[in-house]
Amino acid sequence: MFEEMLFLSKSFKSIVILNTEDLSKRGFNRNNITLPPNVKMMFIQKKEGNYKKTILFLKMITKKYILNEIKYVLISKHLILNKLRALFEFFIKSIAIFNEIKTIYKPLSGIEDYFYSYWVDGYLLSSIELKKLNPSIKIISRAHGWDIYEERTPINYLPLRNYLLSNVTACFFISEHGKNYTKNRYSRIDNSILRVSRLGVNKTKYKPLKDKETLLIVSLSVVCKIKRIELIIKGLSCINDINIKWNHIGYGEDLNKMNDLAKKLLMSKENISFKFEGLMEHEDVINYFKNQNIDLLINTSEFEGIPVSIMEAMSFGIPCIATAVGGTPEIVNYDNGFLLSPNPTSQEVANEIMAYNNLSKKEKNKKREAAYKTWLERYNSERNYQKFIDNIFCL
Repeated sequence: MFEEMLFLSKSFKSIVILNTEDLSKRGFNRNNITLPPNVKMMFIQKKEGNYKKTILFLKMITKKYILNEIKYVLISKHLILNKLRALFEFFIKSIAIFNEIKTIYKPLSGIEDYFYSYWVDGYLLSSIELKKLNPSIKIISRAHGWDIYEERTPINYLPLRNYLLSNVTACFFISEHGKNYTKNRYSRIDNSILRVSRLGVNKTKYKPLKDKETLLIVSLSVVCKIKRIELIIKGLSCINDINIKWNHIGYGEDLNKMNDLAKKLLMSKENISFKFEGLMEHEDVINYFKNQNIDLLINTSEFEGIPVSIMEAMSFGIPCIATAVGGTPEIVNYDNGFLLSPNPTSQEVANEIMAYNNLSKKEKNKKREAAYKTWLERYNSERNYQKFIDNIFCL
């Protein structure tokens, strides 16, 4: 996100970043972030009290697009009350953001304004509401994974997707898979506004593999149910004749649970060691990739857009084992890594690790070269973000 912002800052006169979340949860230390002089970050409050919520509810049900969405929910005939609750909460948060933005937004004569939502979320709805006050605004959105794949939600529903994506100037998906999913699922959206603009990471330095007796396997993600860290643990427990060190970077609600499972299944195995590194700042992750002699990055997630962690690993020439979900098959293949089935068994995970180990040093370095080439040709931040900016100015 911040790498992209640095490119944007060179092409726009002024940028205001509106933020409602604690960036430390994403591995960023706000005090260590140096912004360009034309970029300002503002933290805005999105909570409303009960009285205001009542007023907003009455306001909500007078809006035509809300009534259309309620009809859409009722037709679904499944978890209707939960979906209506999700719709109400989404609207409340979005309008709270809109009310904050409205007080600070001062359009300048002769200056073209762009509102850019990094996800298809409440910021996007607030921008659409703001456009009603200033029709000249151009609204841009990215779309990743959690914000477009409805199956990722417990109730199989994301509020107002038809309305949101029918009212943007353009929506840029990070994968072809995400674009095609949206195109096929939401019939009212003009397909011409759906574009693909891949993310990217900065240039690093390709690292050929050094000789060693122990495989170093790294995983990097939030520790939660959909990341399926238990598949890595159980996969490693199936391997008996390879020396492996597995380190996981990341924090989450299931960290203690996964740590206990790893102790139970791996502590008694003399050939396996493991460590949960916890949350790292982004800069520390890059230094970790740079300084460690990593054999493989592994991702066993149930859902994905395209993981930035895989882009970053490949920028160092690190092959990846990953599940064939979302847009992941667009970056991982058998030339630059190993592609698991969408719902692999622990034995499948073990088999791919053993398949890598059985390669010759020449074959391993061939995969590393292919991984680096994938980053260079498809996920190079300088190339991708400049192309993204060029596309914006053509709207």
